[in-house]
Amino acid sequence: MDKYIKKALKLIGLAIGLFIVFAILHNLVYALFNVEEAVFFILALAAGLIGLPASIIYLVVAIIKKYKKVNKK
Repeated sequence: MDKYIKKALKLIGLAIGLFIVFAILHNLVYALFNVEEAVFFILALAAGLIGLPASIIYLVVAIIKKYKKVNKK
């Protein structure tokens, strides 16, 4: 597998993992302190709404580049 595709898949996994971790932390802080905080919520949104689509776009670009390289040979 191409190194760029591996990198893109790792970034997708990281974005999903961070989204889950930050969402759990947001709920944990609320459960423990009964205070609604926005830091972990905003981080979860950033990981989910910015990180994931950016990683998917990177994956698509990497696949297209690899496909073009294979067709040139």
